Amino acid sequence: MSYVDAIKAEQKFVNYCEENNLNESKIFAGFNSIINLKEPKSGYRKSDKKYAALSDTLTADVKICVFSNIDPRADYDSLLNEINLEPLTSFEERKVWIDVYKFKGFVNDSTPHIAVTKREMKKL
Repeated sequence: MSYVDAIKAEQKFVNYCEENNLNESKIFAGFNSIINLKEPKSGYRKSDKKYAALSDTLTADVKICVFSNIDPRADYDSLLNEINLEPLTSFEERKVWIDVYKFKGFVNDSTPHIAVTKREMKKL
């Protein structure tokens, strides 16, 4: 994975969040995406919107889920079987990808699982 490709994908992701006013939504994401949204000095943000609700822990109040191979999760496969997601958008730069979903809740007896396409999670 190229560092330049990761930067380009993260820039597109942060721009998407700003353009869609996701700063008011609780976002579940990896470390790099959280820092790039939270810290204006990271150089990714164009606005001074504050992203107060960022987390690397998935809880019921999350509105947006972000998965990428920049910050691979060991529990990615099992997690996708335990939650319901609605695809919103995806950003790709060569072998780098970032997928953004609307979180639709945890799978339980009253909520059947809605499958989403899994990607290769291993870090390149």
